[in-house]
Amino acid sequence: MNRKPGRPIGGSSEARGRILTEARTRFHTLGYAKTTMRGIANASDVDPALVRYHFGTKKQLFALVLGLAVAPADVLERALDSGSPERMPERLVALVIRSWENRTAIEPLMNLAGAALRDAETMTLFRGYIDEEIVATLESRLTGPGRADRAAAAIEVVVGLVFSRYILQIPSIAQVSAQDAYRRTLPPMRAALLHRLPRS
Repeated sequence: MNRKPGRPIGGSSEARGRILTEARTRFHTLGYAKTTMRGIANASDVDPALVRYHFGTKKQLFALVLGLAVAPADVLERALDSGSPERMPERLVALVIRSWENRTAIEPLMNLAGAALRDAETMTLFRGYIDEEIVATLESRLTGPGRADRAAAAIEVVVGLVFSRYILQIPSIAQVSAQDAYRRTLPPMRAALLHRLPRS
C-alpha cells in the first residue's frame, strides 16, 4: 500500500490510537529491545515519521504505553546532557528526587511496580527497558575503568532510593526532607560514578 510520508490512514486520531495499540502489543510480545519504531509503524499501517511525530522516541512511547508520568530514561538523559561530568552525581540525584517528589508522578510508577510484581511479562518488559535505556546509556557515557560495574552500581542507588522512599515509603527514608534524602544518596552515587569500585 502506497502512503505519503508522515500521513496516517483514516485520520490522525485514528492512526494515533492504532499506533498505541500496536506499540502496547509489540512491547509485550517482543520485549523492549526487539520492538522497533519501524515495526510499530508497519503494524499500524503508517509512516515511521508519524510515529515519531506523535510520540517522539521509542523510550518516550514506552513510558506513555505504561502510563508513566515521568520517564526514567528522560531523567537520566537530562542529567547526562547538562553540565560537567564531575557534577553528574549531583545532577542525577537532584533530578531523581525532584522528578518523583510530586505525587502525581510517583503514582503511575507505583502502579507499574505493582503490575510487575503480579505479572512476569510486565516485569520482563520493564527490566529490558531499564537495562537498555538506562544502564547501557549510562555506561556508554562514563569514562575510565570499570564502566559497566559503575553504571550498574549507580542505577542500584537510584532504584534503591525510588523504591524505598516513594514506592515502599519506608518511614525512616520517606519521612525525611528532600534535602536530607539528597544528602544521604549523594555519597554512594559519587562513589559509583566518579571512582573505581573496589574489587574483592
